[in-house]
Amino acid sequence: MSRPAIIVLASLFLPAVANADPPELAITADLSDDRVPGPAMDETAVPGPVAADPVVVFLNYDGVTLSSGGFGGDDATANTSNVCSATFQPYGSGAKRDASVQATRVDWEQFNIQIVTERPAAGAYTMNVVGIAPCGPQGGGAGVAPMDCGNQNPNNISFTFAAESQQWSADVVATINSQEIAHTFGLDHVDHPPDIMNPVAGIVEDPSFLDECLPSAGAVFCSDQHAQHCDPGQQNAVQELLGILGPSAPDLEAPTVAITSPEDGLWLEPGAVTVTAQASDDIGITEVDLIINGEEQGAPSSAAPHSWPLQLPQDGEYTFEVVALDAAGNSATSEPVTVYVGEEEDEPTAAGTAGDDGDETGAGFGDGADIQDDPSVDGCGCRSGGKDVAPAALLTLALLSLRRPGRKMRARVNRCGGPQ
Repeated sequence: MSRPAIIVLASLFLPAVANADPPELAITADLSDDRVPGPAMDETAVPGPVAADPVVVFLNYDGVTLSSGGFGGDDATANTSNVCSATFQPYGSGAKRDASVQATRVDWEQFNIQIVTERPAAGAYTMNVVGIAPCGPQGGGAGVAPMDCGNQNPNNISFTFAAESQQWSADVVATINSQEIAHTFGLDHVDHPPDIMNPVAGIVEDPSFLDECLPSAGAVFCSDQHAQHCDPGQQNAVQELLGILGPSAPDLEAPTVAITSPEDGLWLEPGAVTVTAQASDDIGITEVDLIINGEEQGAPSSAAPHSWPLQLPQDGEYTFEVVALDAAGNSATSEPVTVYVGEEEDEPTAAGTAGDDGDETGAGFGDGADIQDDPSVDGCGCRSGGKDVAPAALLTLALLSLRRPGRKMRARVNRCGGPQ
């Protein structure tokens, strides 16, 4: 019996408890001491005209070494920080990282901002480092950021002190990300848990930036910026961010993507091969998927370098493609790359794939039966001499464990190049 069913049955025999406390939504994160005045912070500064181009924020989950910025303050492009000078270990790569990146993007989707996970090659950008290092506010804390009233410095660096192994949920990590980034735009804390700027993250599920004047919490650094939209002692996160970033613009540009290895037309021996790809987008890549012989493998890569280690156990022809997806749902497919497994003088044959029901359909997949040379099958490209051919669909089997739940492969099955 599955665990959910056991829980349901057990509940029938437990007495009802009046006014029982609801389950804890998440392990909370203390952000009350996460603001540091920048060395050149001007508390009277207010945002200037909104730039036409999106403001870029680099979510750095991959580790970085930062040196002291001294009196000059932060410079994300030069890895110098007035707040933390230390080496940050990578956050980790897995489902929680991917979910926290997506949740952070959702927090900012109404503003003209680009949330990227690869360091921009040029231009100004804010960097939020997600990782563990021996620095930050005294007594610990979940994050820290320099306060920058009016966003005077476009290259600020903020911090989320987190690792994938921690018990914080992806939603809490995203809330810390968004609050620390918002501090670099001059937003202070508010006393309202549903708002991202509340000094404790995780009290409520899925907080957001709210379009209302809310009471300030703790010290206020950028009072003149807040006074543009609210009475003294209050802050409206949405209106302030719109005044700095502007509203979001529709993303109509598709990504670009290409396979970098292996080379098209390459002959290989049976065994290991790694497919690698490069992808880029004006906003940011969310995932890159691998396709083999027309079949989506369900093993998406969310961060560069995009690569898939494979085993090609059967002689034949294998065609690779990759599909890149951006945050707006725009997609692009690479040019196909075809490789041949076997001896170069042999005529390559198309490698079979498994049907949806897993039955053997001429590809040796299902009950493990071997396929041998059959002269009665016209056009059969199997090896001559009655030698067994290993199942090509073993490649698909090797990737089944990486498939997303609920996602179904679509297979096309050929019987040694002959009729189905």
